[in-house]
Amino acid sequence: MSRLYSSRLVALTTGLNEKWLDNLLSHFAVPGVSIGRQGVRRVINDDGLLAIEVIRVLIQTFGASLENAVDLSRRVISFRSQLEARVSAGPDLTLVLNLDSIEHRLHEQMVHAVESMAQVRRGRPSAISRSRLEH
Repeated sequence: MSRLYSSRLVALTTGLNEKWLDNLLSHFAVPGVSIGRQGVRRVINDDGLLAIEVIRVLIQTFGASLENAVDLSRRVISFRSQLEARVSAGPDLTLVLNLDSIEHRLHEQMVHAVESMAQVRRGRPSAISRSRLEH
């Protein structure tokens, strides 16, 4: 069973700006990302986390356009069960991604992100919490 992550945790894990990630997910169909709508939180599974990281790497390292990076990430996800992905990026270019290494790095980064992520309580404070704040 695949794990599910919030977009906030994925942004912290990948080092992306949360607003930029939200815009990416609003404008492009990324594998492994549930389609959200206003007021409903998006859910991202392991495929989505990998796809978002591949998009980030392609843009930051190679200067790929967002559209090309999303397209290539979709193709990379089809190799998810293998140790590496070979994706043709044109007639004379083939990208080889070490998926095992990327996923291992993402796991380590997520551990750090979870540790640094504060849980924001929603709703009204309990009566006990309110009484402590008043004193």
